[in-house]
Amino acid sequence: MRQIYYFILFVVFNVQYVNAQYVGPDPNFAQIIGVASNKIVFSKSGNIYAGNYSNNNITRYLPNGTIDSSFGNSGAISPSQSISFREENGTDLYLSSSNKVLKYNFNGTSNNSFGNNGECILNIPDNGLIVGLIVNNDKSMYVKTSSTSGYNLFKVLPSGVVDNVFGVKNFGTSNINLSKTNDNTLIVSHATANASEYKLIKYTPQGDLDTTFGNQGILILPYTVSVTNYRVGVIVNSLNEIITRQVGEIRKYNINGNLDNSFGNNGIFSISSITNITLSAEDTDFDVDKNNKILFFSFTYAGDHKQFIARINNNGTPDNTFNANGTQPYYLSPPDWTVNWSTLQYCKATDDEKYNCITNKRLGLASYQQNIIKFTSNFSASLSTTEVDRKNLEIYPNPVSDILNIKLNFNEKLQKINIYSMDGRLVFTGANEKSNIGFLSAGDYILEVKTNKNTYNKKLLKK
Repeated sequence: MRQIYYFILFVVFNVQYVNAQYVGPDPNFAQIIGVASNKIVFSKSGNIYAGNYSNNNITRYLPNGTIDSSFGNSGAISPSQSISFREENGTDLYLSSSNKVLKYNFNGTSNNSFGNNGECILNIPDNGLIVGLIVNNDKSMYVKTSSTSGYNLFKVLPSGVVDNVFGVKNFGTSNINLSKTNDNTLIVSHATANASEYKLIKYTPQGDLDTTFGNQGILILPYTVSVTNYRVGVIVNSLNEIITRQVGEIRKYNINGNLDNSFGNNGIFSISSITNITLSAEDTDFDVDKNNKILFFSFTYAGDHKQFIARINNNGTPDNTFNANGTQPYYLSPPDWTVNWSTLQYCKATDDEKYNCITNKRLGLASYQQNIIKFTSNFSASLSTTEVDRKNLEIYPNPVSDILNIKLNFNEKLQKINIYSMDGRLVFTGANEKSNIGFLSAGDYILEVKTNKNTYNKKLLKK
């Protein structure tokens, strides 16, 4: 029902706002229900890889949300060992199992030319596990591991052999995050052991500190790290610019670690500069699209549970072409006052200007369900009511107080009418050319008229 509503909303919004860009849930995406949120990987191509809590299966979904039957066995691979999907890189797939890096072909079969029959085994201290990796442009990769002795970093060559020249870097018990540049250098970001500061460390592909970066290879970010203020994010865009985020604030640094003062206000962009809406103190996520614009994802916690997405130009100004209604430089979903509200949790941009997100839906007291939805921003507006609609359908009065009249072309027969609230709820259904809707609250609605030949969508104003 929601999918139908969002399609209707797309049509109606396009009718209203000429030259405005539609932003909102993608009506062509089949929502994926009940996923294991920590086993989901969103690829830039739009493909979605979903692991499973109950078995070792990994399923691939196409960008429209349907299962890709060309992958593995009817859309899934079912290895005998427990594996985690890590990254889709072109036609190569990278996974891990315990202390092994695995490389698969795009169809879900093992790439036996990599390492030893498709596997590269790492000698991780204290029987540790692989917990993350990123693949470089030359197909080498940096691999993050975790054990009782802390977090370690390895490099694996394109052939599937451990790079002993790079060595093994240990970062103690403080978790690390990895970002790569176009020339295969590595930026490691992490809080210090006493959680008093957050720093970036840049390594050359050979494993040496890049002394041209920051202070002899290390940049201390001006962020306060604490239990309630810890969500720091770091991304390197295709221009080798470093984008950092913490609690509603975004900064941009150049590849040498200098703050880019041409970005925003002296290198800083604040979400509060485009909205006074109170957003979640932890934010949700951020990403960079193919045009190096910055996406900021969050939600409101003030009882109305609205989902929020903003897009920021590469120079640190609001992208005013990115909006849901032509009046604001961000998307804000309708409020959800029900007990089954959803918040955004993990979001990534795809190369076709769409955004895959995991939502955290409340089912009841301390009970939640994770689902996957997709937002889109690449619908062009064309919009006015067509001449065909004007000839074939007339609704009156509009605005309406009580009796709504529907008049059709002589060769069309009314089959059904549906009225939706602006948050997607079906509030009225009928099959008569005269309907009493006086019971509806004043406000905007979407009217769907189905005939034996067509389906029409109109915006309806209830007085």
